[in-house]
Amino acid sequence: SGTGKGTTVDKIKAKLPNASTWSNGNCFRSLTLLAATWCEQQGKSEFDPACLTPENLASWAGMLEFGQFDGKFDIRINGLGLDTRVSEIADTVLKEARVGKNIPTVAQETQGEVVKFAGNAVQKMGEAGTVVLLEGREQTLNFIPS
Repeated sequence: SGTGKGTTVDKIKAKLPNASTWSNGNCFRSLTLLAATWCEQQGKSEFDPACLTPENLASWAGMLEFGQFDGKFDIRINGLGLDTRVSEIADTVLKEARVGKNIPTVAQETQGEVVKFAGNAVQKMGEAGTVVLLEGREQTLNFIPS
């Protein structure tokens, strides 16, 4: 976090026609939001890493949908009472402490889900003729087909 990945990608995007960015961070943040929401709905006073079971992770990953919404690529979060798009909450809800402080814990358990989701998203964008700029850490990006 905070190393300038987004700034770098935005500068490149400004110079390329028909370019879109892909951020693994938004995917990790979305899964963390779902995990934190689940904990709250279970009456827990704070995030509990024990919630990160294979069943819950599969369920939450299934609540994320990538596609074109209103003519723009986005991630839809639809489950646990949420129905929103990442673009609508990227600078608000996804930056809240209940998300931010728990991302490392969730990310450690969801690398596979995020890589699979990202690979499918990048493929959809490429098939639509979009130049895709991948933003994220090298350790994760190395596993996304491009």
